[in-house]
Amino acid sequence: LSPVAIPALRTDSLAIVLPPAPLVQQHASASLSWAAILVLAYAAVVLALLGQFIVGYLFTRRLVRSSQPTTSSTASGVAELLESRWISVPMTIGWLTPKILLPIAWREWDAVKLRAVLAHEEAHVHRADWVIGIVARVNCCLFWFHPLAWWLKRELAVLAEYACDDSALAMLHDRQDYAKVLLDMAHAAKSANGHLVWGAIAMAKHGTVQKRIDQILDETRQIPRAFGASRWATLAVCS
Repeated sequence: LSPVAIPALRTDSLAIVLPPAPLVQQHASASLSWAAILVLAYAAVVLALLGQFIVGYLFTRRLVRSSQPTTSSTASGVAELLESRWISVPMTIGWLTPKILLPIAWREWDAVKLRAVLAHEEAHVHRADWVIGIVARVNCCLFWFHPLAWWLKRELAVLAEYACDDSALAMLHDRQDYAKVLLDMAHAAKSANGHLVWGAIAMAKHGTVQKRIDQILDETRQIPRAFGASRWATLAVCS
């Protein structure tokens, strides 16, 4: 057999082309890193706010445990009455087993003041404002980056005070005495003669108290009626 001639391969004419660097993958990795950083930052703030909320809740439970039943014959028909040396203003705690906490100074109150305070706090119990406040606080923990969440929490608290004022006025029918009681409570909150829980000082701000007093003393303003079954049904459908 005759040998077959194989042409020589010229390596100088070959060009080795390398694929381009994976720039898209590098950008994707960078974007994922920033996304992870944002998620971690969001989670850190949520955990911090939830931790603060849990500490406040545990303090509230301790506040209830340290309180004592009142020695007065006056009783509330909707909640257990307790007295505490840790607070300077009345407050309502709990939902299924609500409790109304009175400062130790309640023993010096006259019958009109005590009745006005109990009417206001019992309205909070009927409205389940304690639960609404907790839900609003948790909403702020989850949506801490949204200003509307914080505005909503403050607005719900203020509107609850307005609504409870109207409920108390519907029972007492004496605007002057009730306004005087409100001023006394605002002064006690600002003096801070005890531990205050969850925005009692915020409710004592001059603007909030002034508006509440103006509404209380406005003889031309009709006190709105409480929601009936039909209004609650309408609200549920709209929601």
